[in-house]
Amino acid sequence: MNCPVCNARELQEDALNCPQCNSDLEIFRLIVKANEQRQKKRKIISALSLFAAVTAIGWASAGIFAGKASAPVAADPIELCPDVPMAGECRPVPSDSEMVKLLRTEIDVLKAENASLEGKTKVVKRKANGELLAVKKRKSKKNK
Repeated sequence: MNCPVCNARELQEDALNCPQCNSDLEIFRLIVKANEQRQKKRKIISALSLFAAVTAIGWASAGIFAGKASAPVAADPIELCPDVPMAGECRPVPSDSEMVKLLRTEIDVLKAENASLEGKTKVVKRKANGELLAVKKRKSKKNK
């Protein structure tokens, strides 16, 4: 290593001061070390940036090429929910009397379901302090 102040040659690597001009060499060693670390970081950042760019280009090109490929379209799409019309489909609206019949039928089905579930549920009571209390429903003498 050379002295950066007086250019004295062949200084020892662990020398703290220059033997000719008595300059402190520690600060110069720290500058060199910091410079080396900064160069390493730049190399790492460059490599990561290149990797990110290649990855982004790969994803973008995969998306573009995937968009061009067309999947086979079924001739008659499966109807997932018969109550909801599909796009472009126009279904007849039931008359008021038909709607009333449909709703009454649905009410009867729900009442039957409610009755079957009634024996399986717990009774929930609210205490005076607002706390809920669940109590198993007792079977009546009629059910025995």
